[in-house]
Amino acid sequence: MSHPSRDRVKRHVGGRLAWYARAATEAFWEDYWRLTVTPRAFEEAPARIESMRTGRALLRHLSQTGMHLEAGCGPGFWVHALRSRGFRVCGLDFSVTPLLAATAVQPGLPLAAADVLCSPFGDEVFDSYLSFGVIEHREAGPEPFLREAYRVLKSGGVLVVSVPSFGPIRRCKAALGAYRGGPPAGLSFYQYGFTRTGLEQILRQAGFDPIEAFYESPHRLLQEELPGYAEQARRRGGRHLKRLAETVLGRLDGHMLVIVAKKVLFER
Repeated sequence: MSHPSRDRVKRHVGGRLAWYARAATEAFWEDYWRLTVTPRAFEEAPARIESMRTGRALLRHLSQTGMHLEAGCGPGFWVHALRSRGFRVCGLDFSVTPLLAATAVQPGLPLAAADVLCSPFGDEVFDSYLSFGVIEHREAGPEPFLREAYRVLKSGGVLVVSVPSFGPIRRCKAALGAYRGGPPAGLSFYQYGFTRTGLEQILRQAGFDPIEAFYESPHRLLQEELPGYAEQARRRGGRHLKRLAETVLGRLDGHMLVIVAKKVLFER
């Protein structure tokens, strides 16, 4: 099954990188979540806490006694992973399909269907707000997501947000003209990639103080951006190539940019 976003085209739009792709059908997403949300996937989810830089950052920054929200949680793999370590966390997602798939194989997981731009919670309820691969999908910009995160977070609460990275490798390709042109015909806007400086500025304007930033998934970045790499990675010994990418490139660039920030009080 081919994901529509794999038939994507990138364009350099201002200071961001924009992805365009075919729109996915409802039938596609039903099949996608049916194949993705499995007992094995939930069994493997807790390993993210130690194996991913994002998971290790969550251990450093999340209060063990606090209340935490993942907004745009999909089937709730991160919710499950964090709860396996004793954190009190719940998840929201606008799409009912992944939530139903998750509860079918992981009953009792605290997930709810709701619009993350208008969540059903009161002001200053949560100690942390997690947003992984969500805010980049609004073509007009991520600001409404951040306003809602600010509203439901306690003063000093932690925001952890990940977006596609417009990091050194992609910026170099952009400078060489790799992403020139206007929006491609027949494709719809899919997501933005952000520079660290650009996203940190947006976060500060929304009332957050960035305290840590890092990259995730350098292997996937090379699969997308380095000709011939994906083919080499599929060959025998490809796992060693992936390990090398994670070790050498991981601190410098990656497919995703992750920023940890704290809510500060400011005059709107």
